[in-house]
Amino acid sequence: MPTRHAATTRTTRSLVHPFGHGRELLAADEVVVAPASRARFRVERLLGQGGFGQVFLVRRLSRSTTLPEKACIKVSHRIDGWLREAYFGLLLDDHPRAIRVFEAFPLVRDDGSLLYALVLEYAPHGDLGAHLARHGCWTETAVRREIAGVLQVLGKLHRGSPPILWLVLPTGGRMYFAVICIDKKDSGELRTATRPAHLEYLQPFLPSVLFAGPFLEPGTERSTGGLIVVDLPDHEAALAFARQDPYALAGLFESVEVRPWRKVFG
Repeated sequence: MPTRHAATTRTTRSLVHPFGHGRELLAADEVVVAPASRARFRVERLLGQGGFGQVFLVRRLSRSTTLPEKACIKVSHRIDGWLREAYFGLLLDDHPRAIRVFEAFPLVRDDGSLLYALVLEYAPHGDLGAHLARHGCWTETAVRREIAGVLQVLGKLHRGSPPILWLVLPTGGRMYFAVICIDKKDSGELRTATRPAHLEYLQPFLPSVLFAGPFLEPGTERSTGGLIVVDLPDHEAALAFARQDPYALAGLFESVEVRPWRKVFG
């Protein structure tokens, strides 16, 4: 069984050797040794490939308290992409939305050529395309949540100048509903007593809630009402949502108004 060891290199020139789809850079059952951790990985199969290399599913053979049993090794002839990914992996090492890079090292082949390797976290559910193929399209709320996550990652990559995003939706963009509620006078105790039931009622709707929060009396923290902007199919559904809120059923509100609302900036 062949075993590949890491080696140092002084070159900074990109070594580009195009490879066809029929040529795999690592062989099944090949053992790769990562130099820093001294971990040994057995290659199981090719997962995919692109312009910057091939990704293989590997299984750790040696003991480790920091490396997973299953991982990926990405190998490439190109040092430029390898350096970028290793650097980004270092920056995003503690980020829950980023694939972890456990180790980066060059490999010397039998013919004396170099491959550049990364030991990566294995994502068993595949990429975004595979996820959508299995589960179908996301709701707009889910898309917005994921975009926010991507922007958070980009903000960490560009710490010197965090990006500011303004989304401008054209006239005719998606319609939401604003539920505007005003409390009756001196109803603070009723609001406090009903709040747990109100929060429980909202739980199933949270993926559809764009934002929500109370109105406050100027200069105080006392709530005088609330606003919920929600993504629901139509005006009738929004009215039903407002009427069934435990706050409304308890008689907390002086008035409740449901208005169609369209996001333009933000």
